[in-house]
Amino acid sequence: MDRITAGLLTAFKKQQSLSEDLQESEIFEHFVNYYVISKEYNYQFDLEEIHVGGGADKALDGIAIVVNGSLINSKDEIEELE
Repeated sequence: MDRITAGLLTAFKKQQSLSEDLQESEIFEHFVNYYVISKEYNYQFDLEEIHVGGGADKALDGIAIVVNGSLINSKDEIEELE
């Protein structure tokens, strides 16, 4: 990993108070999820609620559904919007 990205990850890990046990790949997943979602959702959110990635997989790392300005984490939350 290049020095600039490594520095951004270090700052992000500290800012978000992420666990010291997290591997660099998981920190990167949280980092990307945070910056993608924060462009569309301007409020605080729990990174763990949107994180779906796992170590060394080649699949999705995060999922976020925003409905009428609300970040949805469960089916019940959608029903509450009705």
